[in-house]
Amino acid sequence: MLQRRILFYSFLFALCYYGAFLVISFMIVNRNNSLASYNFSNNTVKLCRINQISNKRNSENLHFFKAKNDSQYLILIYTPFFRSFPWKFFIPSSCNFNTSIFQITYEKESFDKSDLVLFHSRDMPATSELECLYSFKKQSQLWIYFTLESILRNPPVFNINSFFDMTAVYGTAGDIYMPYRFHKKAKNKNRYIKKNYFANKTKEVAWLVSRCDTPERNELASKLISYGVQIDILGKCSYLFKPLKPWSFSVSSVWSACHGRSCNLDLKSYKFFYAAENSLCDGYISEKYWEHSFSHDMIPIVLGGSNYSDPKLAIPGSFIDAMSFSSPRALAKHILAVSKNAKKYNSYFKWKKRWTLDSD
Repeated sequence: MLQRRILFYSFLFALCYYGAFLVISFMIVNRNNSLASYNFSNNTVKLCRINQISNKRNSENLHFFKAKNDSQYLILIYTPFFRSFPWKFFIPSSCNFNTSIFQITYEKESFDKSDLVLFHSRDMPATSELECLYSFKKQSQLWIYFTLESILRNPPVFNINSFFDMTAVYGTAGDIYMPYRFHKKAKNKNRYIKKNYFANKTKEVAWLVSRCDTPERNELASKLISYGVQIDILGKCSYLFKPLKPWSFSVSSVWSACHGRSCNLDLKSYKFFYAAENSLCDGYISEKYWEHSFSHDMIPIVLGGSNYSDPKLAIPGSFIDAMSFSSPRALAKHILAVSKNAKKYNSYFKWKKRWTLDSD
């Protein structure tokens, strides 16, 4: 009798596992088929896979923080962050957890005493400087390669695995997961206040664009506009979308070549935010989704190489995934339908009852 139960539960477990495998496989295949149906002139998914950081997880390094008991870890931030110091998100006083075990320094004279040394991908020293510095690296010291940018937008680092012990990157493939924002299941669901997010929303889609060489998202935006979606395009690349003839699009849109903070629209009046990424890399979900959309109670329209249905990467039910539609026309039809229906629109904010963001 016991053996039969063991066999039964083993079979049941295998069946569930196989079912989950089929579901995930179907989602990946379906997503790839959707990508093909969009017929982009340039597909960055393949380029992302070719250029993917190959640094593997090091189990010994992952247990590094358990080595010390009563002493502090000295963290040397060796490079600037986009040419500026300090790193704005590495200010201990702004953290919502105990940082007493860490001491952060920007003084390169502390290199010999440092337990960890951080390097930002976009401010990386020359290879010759890295090689020289590496010759003085003690065995117990960890070098960490840090980036929030797509791998396609980072300058190449010669033989990255020879220099760095760990990676702190977007997505779950790195040693340290570094999303733009952290989210978690809400402990107190009673704190959720029901609200009509549709009220006072008078405009359709906002898009802040500053990088011009992103063909996939540019092509999709043009197609959505041609199918009747109102997109207000702002940023230094907005001129690319001005129609040569005023009647070449079925609706009018706003184009504004503003820069930086001068693009400060009243985003709260928009229903949607076009949160398309500049490259379709697996795991890469930027501030377009995490900050622009949620800070102004807009529904993000996402286009990226990530599996947005993975709750580790994105909040379920909080977005419209372009890749889940059979074509740009079908996506446009859905956006317009949600835009006209308060109940459908508000359904995209039910996640607030089940999830919280790091700043909530």
